[in-house]
Amino acid sequence: MNIIGYAAAIIVMITIGYDYALDKEILGNPYEKALYAITCSSAWIKLFYLMGIFKQFAYFVTIIYEIIKELFVFMIMLAILMMAFSNFFYVIDDD
Repeated sequence: MNIIGYAAAIIVMITIGYDYALDKEILGNPYEKALYAITCSSAWIKLFYLMGIFKQFAYFVTIIYEIIKELFVFMIMLAILMMAFSNFFYVIDDD
């Protein structure tokens, strides 16, 4: 996670610097925007994880982490059920 996060941040900084040097629109390319969005979201997730270092936030970080872990199994089950019902309705469609 750390190598990916740092590499993405470095690539974003290089592309922004390159665009600025060539007087191009900064983050005008949709791929650059996607990379920037991934980098920003990974930075926020990393910040949330690092908040667990502080005693005041550690309890809340632990609770949210456990909730996400428990919901992951439910989300997989929900996705399977949604695919099953969509398959069912696709089969019974009259077209």
